[in-house]
Amino acid sequence: MKNYVGKKCKGFKFAEEDDEQSIFLSAMEQHIDKIGVITEQYEDEVLIDFNGISWYYPISEIEKHLVDEEKDSIVEAVRADLQRRSEIGIKKYNTTLDRTDLSEIDWLNHAYEEALDLALYLKKTITLKANERID
Repeated sequence: MKNYVGKKCKGFKFAEEDDEQSIFLSAMEQHIDKIGVITEQYEDEVLIDFNGISWYYPISEIEKHLVDEEKDSIVEAVRADLQRRSEIGIKKYNTTLDRTDLSEIDWLNHAYEEALDLALYLKKTITLKANERID
């Protein structure tokens, strides 16, 4: 049997067996897609710890929910965002960043305008947070 102890795994939902277990499954839902560490392994289940809260999961389902420890979750999230933005841009503008009709100054101006938008969004959020402290 493969050893899963020490491996990282995402919480997941699995089939309910009876009414008593469904209460626990409902409580477990807060850990769906959260990363935990497998701390114990038995013949047909593993115990996954989510920062001090542990749940038993069927060992038969673990393999497809393991987290590749070689990948940084933040980097992967940014990669997904970049891909999504690219797809939106292609649909909206019917072109990619491989286009050749813009000069370096055009590209710099686009970047500058995006940076200005970022400054506006940051200032708005700072203002909202400052107002929360006052209220």
